[in-house]
Amino acid sequence: RAFKHVETLEKGLTITGKVLNDQGQAIANATVLMASRSFNPLPALTDESGAFRIACSTDVSANRQIPAMVVEAPGYAPAIQTVNSQAKPAPLEFHLTRGRDIACRVVDTQDRPVVGAWTVVELLRGEQDYSLWLEDTNERGEFRIPNMPDGDVRLTIGKLGYLAIRDHVVTASEKEVVITMKHALRASGTVTDATTGKAIPN
Repeated sequence: RAFKHVETLEKGLTITGKVLNDQGQAIANATVLMASRSFNPLPALTDESGAFRIACSTDVSANRQIPAMVVEAPGYAPAIQTVNSQAKPAPLEFHLTRGRDIACRVVDTQDRPVVGAWTVVELLRGEQDYSLWLEDTNERGEFRIPNMPDGDVRLTIGKLGYLAIRDHVVTASEKEVVITMKHALRASGTVTDATTGKAIPN
């Protein structure tokens, strides 16, 4: 017996816009992407005129959030705008300002560098869905936050054997940030049989 299945696909959003600097000049090769990975579209690059075009899902109810676009460009702080989920949203216009790098150093409680710690930064206040993985700390425990905006950002740092640091606030006025990680507690012991007193392996 033959079966037939028909499924209707709804047309998604096509979002267009331009990316400019604070002088109104076009920024080419800027990356445009969704702030939330739930929508999972491919990122787009701006052309020489700063224009972009990107397609995404219209199913806001499934993701329970309003879609938002983020723009990244080397040397500039990222910017974000929410998207009107109507059939033909108006073109977006982003004006990026210059960001700055901040040097950071991770040490233990004895001021020794913590090497190979992973680092994640939230560059946009209140946008937990958008974060950047930075380089691991080097042999001096150093790493850099690139393209930092004017406002505060939050850092999360971790390494095996240390207590993770979450939501460490870094202000734009800081020139160098030193973060201290504490060693994780280690517990050891033996599990024995209550009757025989012999150790229980595994």
